[in-house]
Amino acid sequence: MIGFPCCCCFSSENSDHERQPLLGARREQNEATSARQTLSAQSESNYRIYMTLKGYDFFLTVCHANSEDQNNAEPLPYHLQRAIDEFKDISDSAKATIAKGTTLQELVGWLIRSRDHMAEQVKGAAGTFQEQGRLSENLKENMNEVARAKELSMEYRQKAGKIFIEAADIAGPSL
Repeated sequence: MIGFPCCCCFSSENSDHERQPLLGARREQNEATSARQTLSAQSESNYRIYMTLKGYDFFLTVCHANSEDQNNAEPLPYHLQRAIDEFKDISDSAKATIAKGTTLQELVGWLIRSRDHMAEQVKGAAGTFQEQGRLSENLKENMNEVARAKELSMEYRQKAGKIFIEAADIAGPSL
């Protein structure tokens, strides 16, 4: 399962380095919603926080609520700046996952189609029967990993697409 780290997705139920994914089961979505509401409620009196979607980029925008001149305003608190940075990282990661998905699928397909040719090369390159067995076993393990990578890359690509859909839902219509 792909987990996109976010400062508002930590849970006391998780181990030291485990983080909850932004998308997942209904319970996890409710916890993420609750975390967003908490972040919003804590900063509601001082800041206006909203999500913006431009093309394939999504990001948090934080404005000082009481300041007319944004240039002279005080710097954002650490937790708000971190949330902005995390959303940028999530957006960049989701874009990269989708953008490189087709190239990765083509490469994986080529490797799978070349399996028999690689097996013949292993037989020809091995000097001894023992070495041939070792090389054949390595090839088999590598091809299993290629198949696993194919499955995971498709799963990650779907989840990245869901992240964009969720970002669009949160951002709302652009007027």
